Amino acid sequence: MTVFREGDAMSVLLKTIAAMTMAVVLIACTNEDKIDQSLNSVMKQGVAKAFALPSNQHLTNLSGNFMASIDGTMSGSHWDAQGRRYVPQLILLCRGRESDVMLRFSATMASTTPLPVRGELRAMITLDGGAPRTMTLTRASGLYRIEGALPLVREVLGAKRVRLDTVTADGPILSAQFDVRGLKDSLAGYDFYCANSWLAANVPQPQPVQRFENTIVTPPTRLDGDAIVQLERLRAEARAIDGVTSTAWLPDRSLMLGMGNASASQVQNAVRRACELMRSHPEVRQQVEVQDTRGSTSNAQRLACPR
Repeated sequence: MTVFREGDAMSVLLKTIAAMTMAVVLIACTNEDKIDQSLNSVMKQGVAKAFALPSNQHLTNLSGNFMASIDGTMSGSHWDAQGRRYVPQLILLCRGRESDVMLRFSATMASTTPLPVRGELRAMITLDGGAPRTMTLTRASGLYRIEGALPLVREVLGAKRVRLDTVTADGPILSAQFDVRGLKDSLAGYDFYCANSWLAANVPQPQPVQRFENTIVTPPTRLDGDAIVQLERLRAEARAIDGVTSTAWLPDRSLMLGMGNASASQVQNAVRRACELMRSHPEVRQQVEVQDTRGSTSNAQRLACPR
């Protein structure tokens, strides 16, 4: 019978772990000595499974603050200028009033920015195989911010698959697929609509409305037939809000609520509900104008929906 002392057992264990780690690293490297990001991906997947989460989803939830990171897939191999293979990540972030959807390209032990360093950046976003939409990307530290704020966050949470197409600095088209199935269920019971809690507790105060005849209104982009039908349905839902007597889309595609002699609390509740309805429609202006349709003063007040 062989007897090991405690120090010998620890030494054997450390050597075994070191050998296994070296074997994984050797497998993950190519003949061109490029580091394969799949090594880091495997490690993250192991941590995710330990917490019973889908392997491609990584969540952090706090009250009024959450971050969800979804690992994506791309056809072929994509390498940056430093010889590192990178993978796409879609990040949903909400802190208090601010909500964002961001794109990150994860490389080994860091991130990379493979898109053009100058000029305007755009990406085509497709949800569940629907019509693609062109959105602007804003450069940030180690990632790109996708326009859309909270409305886009909610759209992504309500989708099953997201596709993003853009162009790299070298010219090739980059097409990334993100599986977001179960993401919303994983966030169940948490304040993942954190801006919603802010809106419920801090209804924005009315601001003096800017009359269109005194300002230059940029015509909104033209909508197709399906989008027009959706907006009419949204207007009808807003018309059913308690205290609202009429609704209309204004020239800048903000929503007008006609209310007669409404109390301050009725106005606040109507604005809150209208903002909730509009939040999943990034094609409209996230503002509500309340007009007193029955009062003698014909007051009008415009409120911006919290992001």
